[in-house]
This record gives sequence, structure tokens and C-alpha cells, in this order.
Amino acid sequence: MIHNVPFFKINIFLILGILFSSFIENQFLLNELLIGCILLLFILSLVGYRKNLSLIFPSICIFSTVFLLGFTLFQIKKGGVIPPKHNEIYLEIVDILSEKEKVKRYFAKVKSLSHPAYQEVNYNVMLTYFGKEHLSIKSLVFVSDSLQPIPKDHFPFMYDYSDYLLGKNIHFKVTTNAVEVIERGKYSSTFRDQLQGRIKTIFPSALQGISSSLLIGDKTHLQQEEYKLFQQTGNMHLLALSGMHVGIIVLILDLIFFWRKYLNIRTAQKLQLLYLPLLWFYASIAGFTPSILRAVSMFSILIIGQAFHQKVNLLNLLCFVSFCFLLYDPYLLFDIGFILSFSAVLFISVFPYWEKVRQLPYAGRTFLSIVIVSVFAQLGTISFTSYFFQYIPAYSLFSGLLSGFFTLLLMYNGLLILLFDALQLPLELLINTYDIVYFLFQKWLSIFQYFPQLPFVNISPYTAILLSITIYITLVYRKEKWLFISLMIFTFTLQFYITHLQHQPAIYLYASRTPAISIIDENKVHSFILRDSIKAQFEYETIVKKHQSFFSQKETHFINMNQNKDVMEIELNNGLIFHYSKPNFTLYKEDSTLLNINYLHLQNYPTRVYTFY
Repeated sequence: MIHNVPFFKINIFLILGILFSSFIENQFLLNELLIGCILLLFILSLVGYRKNLSLIFPSICIFSTVFLLGFTLFQIKKGGVIPPKHNEIYLEIVDILSEKEKVKRYFAKVKSLSHPAYQEVNYNVMLTYFGKEHLSIKSLVFVSDSLQPIPKDHFPFMYDYSDYLLGKNIHFKVTTNAVEVIERGKYSSTFRDQLQGRIKTIFPSALQGISSSLLIGDKTHLQQEEYKLFQQTGNMHLLALSGMHVGIIVLILDLIFFWRKYLNIRTAQKLQLLYLPLLWFYASIAGFTPSILRAVSMFSILIIGQAFHQKVNLLNLLCFVSFCFLLYDPYLLFDIGFILSFSAVLFISVFPYWEKVRQLPYAGRTFLSIVIVSVFAQLGTISFTSYFFQYIPAYSLFSGLLSGFFTLLLMYNGLLILLFDALQLPLELLINTYDIVYFLFQKWLSIFQYFPQLPFVNISPYTAILLSITIYITLVYRKEKWLFISLMIFTFTLQFYITHLQHQPAIYLYASRTPAISIIDENKVHSFILRDSIKAQFEYETIVKKHQSFFSQKETHFINMNQNKDVMEIELNNGLIFHYSKPNFTLYKEDSTLLNINYLHLQNYPTRVYTFY
């Protein structure tokens, strides 16, 4: 199967080049030199094929070219260059990450480190704002503070928000209690906003959340109970517009163009080209997310191939689209949506009986396709879901058997409601039907909501990748039982070793502005947080508490401190002394049995681990 898919191999070397480049902190070769090496290897590979040399030499040249291409593209895109010394920043708000009552997070670009009229610098920043005012996109704001680097390996053994930001090429953060708005962003309404307005007008309040999620990909209107229901049953992927939803759009278009089957095959296939502008219009409404772009791109190539009577290999097509995306933006390799989307389709392409499914009647073909897609997508994403979210949806394979069917009915009905509204036709019957279907959908999910769930799960990225490869090879090479057993033993051994490392007696010094440390003793964790600012509780929730979830026994001690007192000294336990002198703090011991060092001068980043004797 794989040997007939050239882009599968090419994609692997591109990914390896990007990963290798991501491990290197500083650029050690000029981009011009790297580009020259790429061109030289490409020319050598062409010469090798023209001269009919052994396939080994040109193949090595091609794979080396692709590897260096991935390495170079990531080096060019890589941010994180240390900025000059500064104490004020002008930021342009690019996107709203989250807006809560007490804490707001924004993705911003630095316009200048001193004055907005000065030369623009290229830094991506996460702005954390403890204030009441909401900032709009494209607003120019002034912050009287300096950029702080987001540390790599901020949280050992665990995927956290810092890893997410670094994967988005955001290498700096700034936290402030006050911002000065220099210029308000001028926001122009889009067609997506108009659709959102119509959804609010047409649907009852109880249906607005699910309608916005399924029709335009906006989950912000979901009620807390709805969000929790989908999360606990492992069906959150249904609320994020993806290939499944694009496939439903294609099914709807097939129904609209049902009369094509009365035409000859060549004409009917060429009429499918009319789907293309409609699919890309839908992608624009959905916000051009990686999963939507992947799905629409693949469907577009499939439709063009069928129109011109070309047979398209699904796996090769998937790898080609992935290759193009990574050439455009190598940082997509670290995007959660990109990883989950492509891994899901990779596993769906493994199913060997698609030709038999296509021969079934329309109703049976549609229902069976949704079930197969749901099950294989879950198999493809379960390892990465465990790594990114520390959670395995234990019953998602079972709840997914009908969840896709309910999603199909809701999308059919929702699109009909929008169409009838545009034509000013009566909507009452359709809205009542929509309400009944969603009620049944919720009842179906609630069956699995209160079943006992698996405990907190934490696996390393290496375990996640290895587990995904193991499941994939098991599905592709079903007769090679020894291969599956060997890989599973290796996977469990690796995870056991990493879990053993997590629970080694040690002291953790967290990367936080508020001094925070944890003492680890096998399955116990004792955490100490100095309450020296209003951010102490926030940093406990976002940093320390997440780490404590590794352990069954945990204790947290908040050390209250007089804000006017610059120096304090506290004995924690076993002769360990915590000495705080603004803005630094020191950890030392009076005996010789606890730490393998006598004195620690602590800095706020990165997170570091010191083992006990």
C-alpha cells in the first residue's frame, strides 16, 4: 500500500526536517547556504535520473533535498530572537484567544518597542490582561512593560499552554493590569457575522449554541452544560468543523444535483466542478481552519480528478495536501487541529472496503460511511488526544456510532432553515424538527456521560507517536501479529519508564513570576506558593495545579507575605529553607540528606528539576 504512495515517503522527510530544525535553538547556517544546498541536491537528483544511474543515488538526493527544504523553511519562519532592552511596547491585537471576567488573553504583534512611528519589529506575543476593558481586533494598544520569553520545556513530561503557543510561533508574552488604547480597531462585518446574526434571530436561545457550532464553526455560544456533555462523551470533534462536515456538504450537493445520474457519466462528472466554488465559499464561512482547508482541498482534487477521468489514491492525495500545507507554513506541524485532522483521515484511508460501501443504496451507504468514518477517526486520534488533553474518551467509539448520524440530520435541517429563511418561507415545522433531533442527540450522549471514565491520562509525545504508528501498522498489516505485539511491548515499556521518571523524588522550580516550588516524593507532591501578588492564584491554577494532577496525594501551601516586607525566610520541611529577597529567592538546606546540592539560586524560568539523593 505505502510503496505505491510516493508523497507518503516525501512527506516523512519533510516532517523530519522540520522537527530537526525545531530542536535547534539558534540558526547555525545561513539561509542562503541552505537554499544553495537544496538546489545542488535537486540538480544532482535530476542528473541521476537522466543518466539512468542506480535508483539509490537519485532517491537519496531527493529525500535529502526534501529534508533540507523542511529544515530551511522552519529556520526562516522561526521567531524567538531576543529583543533589545525595553520597558514599553506598542501592540496590535490580531486575535482574541479568550475573554473572561478577570483574565483576558489576546494574540498580538509588536508594532514597536518604544514608539509606534519607529520601525516595526517582528515579534508574536500573547497578551494576558487583568482588566475589565475588552480589546477589539486591529486595535493599537500601549503596555508599560517588557516582553518575557516563553520558555521551552515549560512543563516537563506534559503538554501545556506554553507548548501550544510555541507551536503557533508565539515566543513572547506580556502580562499587565492596565493597557492604554491608542487606536480602536475598525471591524467590518463579514458574511459569517451576518449568518451568526440570522441564527440568533431564527433559533431559540437553547439551540443557538449547537446551530452556530455546526453551521459556521463558532462554539462561543455553547452553554456550559452542552460543552461539558460533548467533552465528557468524547464528541468534541463534532463541534469543530472538519472533513466530516465538508463530506456532509458534499452529500447535500449530491442530493441537490440528483438529476446528474440521468446524464451520461462524463457529463455528470464534469458537472461536479460546480461544487468547487460552493465548497470554498463554505471554507471561508468556517474561517479557513486547517481541518476545513485540508478537507476542501482534498475534495477539490478528487472532484477535478473525477471530472477529467483520473484515478486518485486517497492516501497519496492526503500526503500531497499535507506536503503543500507544510511548505506554506511549517508551524502547522505543531498545530493541534492539523495533527488531529490529518491523522484521522490517514486512518480512514486504511479501511479496505470502501468500494463495497459505495455499491450500497444511498441511505445505507450514507449511514454506514458515517459510522466507519467516526470509528476510524477515533482510532487515528486517540493517542494524540491523550497527549494534548490528558484525557481518553473511553466511550467515544460507542457514542460515535449514532453521533455522526445525528450531526448529519442537524446539518441538513439547519441548512434548510437558513434557506427557508432567505426565501421567507415558514420555519416553524423545521425548527421543531431541529429541536426534537437535538433533544434525542443529547439523550443519546447522556447515556455515556455518567459512565465511569478512565482516570487522568498523561503520555509523552514519543509515546503518542509510537502508539499511533502501532495502531496504523496493525490495521495495514493485519496478518503480522508479531509486529503488533513487538510495537505494543515497546510502547508500554517507554511509557512505564517516563511515568517512573515523573515520580522520582525531586524538587520542581516552576517558570512563574510568583515563586512556586513542589517537592515530589513518589506519588506525593507538596507545593509551596508565595502569595506575593494578585497573580498567585492565577499562576497556581495554570501551572502548579496541572502538575499536581500527576499524583494521587497532593498538598498545597500558600505562604502569605506582607507586601512591604522585602526579605523572609521559611522552613518548608526536612531542613529545607526557603529564603525570599525581592525579586529573587533562594533554596538551601541545613542537613545533607535531602538535595544533592547545598544551595539553589532560583530564577523564574525555565522550569527546572533537581533530583534528591
